[in-house]
Parts: sequence; structure tokens; C-alpha cells
Amino acid sequence: GLRPKEIRLAGLCDLELDKGRILVSHPKGEGSWAAPDYAPILPSAKEAVMDFLAEREAYLDGEPCEALIPYRRVSGEIDPWSEAMLRKLKAQMERVSGVRFHLRTLRPTFAQTAKDARVSIEAVSRALRHGSTRTTEAYYARIRGDDAFREIERAFERPVAKLESEWR
Repeated sequence: GLRPKEIRLAGLCDLELDKGRILVSHPKGEGSWAAPDYAPILPSAKEAVMDFLAEREAYLDGEPCEALIPYRRVSGEIDPWSEAMLRKLKAQMERVSGVRFHLRTLRPTFAQTAKDARVSIEAVSRALRHGSTRTTEAYYARIRGDDAFREIERAFERPVAKLESEWR
């Protein structure tokens, strides 16, 4: 549920795997209306993050780096990934997979997938670090028609009462 900039500029110290979260230290609106806040790391992603951290350590070969996702320049200097490098990686992934996609759709896909799995809109909104559910519902995730109808039906289900005569 992170924006490309938020993960690209994340620091290694932002990662809290034991608590299943990452501090979004560079959120959208940074410096004006937004403040750093936590986002969840899903249990299903934890193993991939652990594998990444092992690869990261090998890539750095003992050199210190604060960036969670480091990039070694030709000069040997290590910095966070640039937007351009992220776009190159995306293009490479499209070529290899044969699937075209937009980075900006990953966040709404996360939100809608959670909503489709019956996660409350409040929880989805909190995971996206929105101040209210209004933004989440307007741009990221809505209940689908069939799910809404099933929920309404469940709410109005009435138990069947069977009356038996005492005159047997």
C-alpha cells in the first residue's frame, strides 16, 4: 500500500519486521500537511522482505547504507533508488513478464484486494494512512455490489420460528 516514492526513500531503520510494519518517513505531503506514519507489512510479504534483506547485505558487501533499497552508482557511491531507476526496473519487469502495468495502480489494487477480502473500509483506510475513509472510498476501494447485497441480506436474515401446537 505504499506509494513508489515512499518505498524508494525508505530507510533501513524504518523497517520493523518484528512488529510487522514500516515507518513511512517520506509520505505524500511531506513538509506541509503529512507526518510520518506506519504502514503494515503483510505476513505473506515478510519472507520476501527477509530474502530481500539478505540480498541487500550481499549487494552492499559490508558497506554501510541507510537506504532500505540501495543503488550503487558507477562511481561506487551508494544512494537510494532514483525515480528514473525505478522506471527502468518497471520497464524490465514488463518485458520479462509480458504484463504491462502502472506503478500508480499498485496502491489502489492493494486497497481493493483488501476490501474484496472483507477487510473493513476503516482498516483499509488506516493501512493507507488516510485521515478518513472518504479518500479511501472515493479513489481506492469500494464495496462491490454483490458483496453489499450479501451483507444486507445477512443483516436482515430472520430466524425461522416454527410454532407447534400444544394440542397433540
